Amino acid sequence: MKSLVFALSFLGFLSVGTAIKCYVCNNGDPNCGETLAATADDPAYVQDCPNTNGCMKIDATHIGTGKRVIQRKCFYTTTAQNEKCDNYQQGDLKGSQCYCKSGDLCNTGSHVALNTLLLMAAAVTGMILKRVL
Repeated sequence: MKSLVFALSFLGFLSVGTAIKCYVCNNGDPNCGETLAATADDPAYVQDCPNTNGCMKIDATHIGTGKRVIQRKCFYTTTAQNEKCDNYQQGDLKGSQCYCKSGDLCNTGSHVALNTLLLMAAAVTGMILKRVL
């Protein structure tokens, strides 16, 4: 039983030690809107991000023109949190910036990443097996 729980937990950490992959685009591209139209196997939007540990999505509005700006990119953070959103303001742009370091391609706009789900599934499976065995 312990080896099964270990194996399932290990799945959640498979991406550790390798460069994270992020979606990289800006809203000048019609596929880079609020809902990302790119897919995980599309090399035009997926980038290996060496020397970073996360991905970011910025969603802001230009104060003067009202034009919405969405950008996805690689990001480095020193915080321990896997996901976080903050207010964003730079020049005439104001909105939010969300980063994630919970797994590859975590900056689609969704705040739940695959590695987080795998860890939760491993924990639940371990608790169930503990009660059964």
